[in-house]
Amino acid sequence: LYCRASTFETQANLPPPPVECKMPLGYYEDLSGASSDGDSTSSASDSEQSEFDARATKPLPHSKKRKISTADDRQLPKSPLKQQGLWNLAPRNHPPARQNPTTNNRLILHADVDSFYCQCEMIDRKIPPERPFAIGQKHIIVTCNYAARSYGVQKLELRERAYAKCPSLLILEGSDLEQYRRHGRKVYEHFRKACKEISSDIAVAKGSMDEMMADLTILLEKEENRSNGHPKSAAEKSIFVYGESSSTETGQIQLVEDQTGESISVQSPVASSSSDDGLLRKRLMSTAESHAWTIRQKILDATGFTTTLGLSINPLLAKIASGLRKPGTCNILYPWQATSLISQMPLRKLPGVGHRTMKLLKPALEQTFPGRCPRRNNNQQSVIWTCRDLMQTPVVLMLQCLRTLPGSEETRNRMVAHFKDMCEGVDDTHVVDDDGGLSKVVSCENSFRRGTIKTREAVNSALHDLYDRLPRLVQHRIECSRHKQSLAYPTVLSVVARLCVDKTHPAIVASGRSRPLVTRRKQCRFDGKAYVALTKAESKSKFIRRHVEPLVESLVFSSAPFDVTRISVAVLNFQDVS
Repeated sequence: LYCRASTFETQANLPPPPVECKMPLGYYEDLSGASSDGDSTSSASDSEQSEFDARATKPLPHSKKRKISTADDRQLPKSPLKQQGLWNLAPRNHPPARQNPTTNNRLILHADVDSFYCQCEMIDRKIPPERPFAIGQKHIIVTCNYAARSYGVQKLELRERAYAKCPSLLILEGSDLEQYRRHGRKVYEHFRKACKEISSDIAVAKGSMDEMMADLTILLEKEENRSNGHPKSAAEKSIFVYGESSSTETGQIQLVEDQTGESISVQSPVASSSSDDGLLRKRLMSTAESHAWTIRQKILDATGFTTTLGLSINPLLAKIASGLRKPGTCNILYPWQATSLISQMPLRKLPGVGHRTMKLLKPALEQTFPGRCPRRNNNQQSVIWTCRDLMQTPVVLMLQCLRTLPGSEETRNRMVAHFKDMCEGVDDTHVVDDDGGLSKVVSCENSFRRGTIKTREAVNSALHDLYDRLPRLVQHRIECSRHKQSLAYPTVLSVVARLCVDKTHPAIVASGRSRPLVTRRKQCRFDGKAYVALTKAESKSKFIRRHVEPLVESLVFSSAPFDVTRISVAVLNFQDVS
């Protein structure tokens, strides 16, 4: 019997059911929606905000839905979410996903670059792989290579603690993300090229800087009528099949959540599906696995970056699969093995469940499990909540915890239903080709310690760095466009400032936040055509400065005294992707 993770069913004699509006939540952002009010872990960052979360996913027409009962048991109506502050979570009007005429089987490939920041530095600085080093931002290290991890160094660890574990550790400053963004773009271009060489019908989408996804279902349609041989042995390549004894070395898998370092050891099962459908799925996976390995090898040959691949039947399981065993492997997660794995996972490993969402759900979890004792994790006492815990938490308690979120009761019902579905491995979203993964937004920012930016001179000095960095990022964005200067120009400029205020500030009192930080933003029209026509870097910096200064005057200088902890400048609404 398949768990609910296997969303494919035969629909030969049944008419297609009506499409139900279900909110496809992003794979790389917190579900609670609002921008972070905490201190940034990086002192500066450059970003090309991906549209993957909002526009690369849409519900499949034949997928099962979890229904949340309401008072009168009526179907929840569809309503616009833009005015509710959750517009980025609403479905987009995309064409329906490709449907197999006989089944709803899908095959999704997720690619994750191994230790991405570190590989960038190894390529640029010619650092040998056996040299332990880490990437630092502010007072912590954000990541480290595998040589450093062998000494016990972990992500998001204090520099002093990392040095204590590995005295020979080399820490490189990684606050400026420009070089990482360029490498990430190059990897994605070759990933996309490799997929399109296999079949031009494969949908490819860019996720975060080092993640990308492709829908290989078209390969199943081409292979399903052929005679299938036996899968290749996992020993021939670095292939890991979760739950297969022939490819499991130790039987133990360490699931680590990146942001908090929470980790749980999971015992890999040895039982496998023996039904005809299960054997067919294995053969189809074997066929796709050979293509996936070809894609990985082409990326390695063209860029020098190693990647870990995940293969499964939906984007959620494919992303989970890519993290099962690293580096440089191809991991396969079958749907009948997914439920036992996900139930043991830390809840924070689910896409979209971030710090703010966990903070909201924590009272419901604690009320459901009042006797839960803290576990020691990374030398700290903490409770590691798992997906099994959330599945056992009553829906009513979850809705009560989420009532402070902006939006309607309908939105919160759908959010809870999505949480429950993810805990069972159900994901009815699909990958929509992003036509090259070009973003509508290019931004750069600086963050500061409290009390360091309290004068006009300090603010202007911090902005000078952004005036120099942003033109380089925009130029790279234009070079990536197929339209070049004809349509590759922005039309809006935005400035965002985060200020430290008094705890009696109305915004702090109303929100109940513990940190006295408020975020303000303003934007204005930007003549992108005139900007692109400029040839000198100095002229471009001055052009941006003329637009930024009035916005900063209104955002920051009008509310003296002020204490700026972060400021960012962005240009958006590029016309080649509008």
